Amino acid sequence: MGFVMTSDQYIIHFTGLAAGMHDFSWNVDGKFFEADNYLGVTDASVQVNCKLQKSDRLMELDFSGEGTITLPCDRCLGPLELKINASRKVIVKESELENSDNDDIFFVNRQDYEFSAENWIREMILLSLPMRNVHPEDKCDNEMIEKLDNLSDDSGLKPLNE
Repeated sequence: MGFVMTSDQYIIHFTGLAAGMHDFSWNVDGKFFEADNYLGVTDASVQVNCKLQKSDRLMELDFSGEGTITLPCDRCLGPLELKINASRKVIVKESELENSDNDDIFFVNRQDYEFSAENWIREMILLSLPMRNVHPEDKCDNEMIEKLDNLSDDSGLKPLNE
């Protein structure tokens, strides 16, 4: 996913938390995705909740997110608003290990006192998107499709409406 600056807003200070259940929530907007400009996300409004169950050397985080995200249609490039309903479970263990073969298990050292939930939230939302993001055909910008088809005629590519 590349290097992304982490906002302090998504930092969870876990050393001061007592054993048991803890709730966190964030409202994710379009600025959250600005570093990922290759995705073309122009706006978002996703309410993310996290239930963190802390025990002695283990934390289980259950993330859920619901809302909308706006990005370009893959067919006509017009703004497309998609509904998001996503979830993800992450396990954080105290260990001297650096990594895991499992994408949902992470390690912190004994001297660590905080971690960022930002990348987990970003991945949860982005992985909930369909592979192809398109308007229903009758909602696409026909003028733009015609322009793109004319460009594809010049380049020898297959038109978009086929």
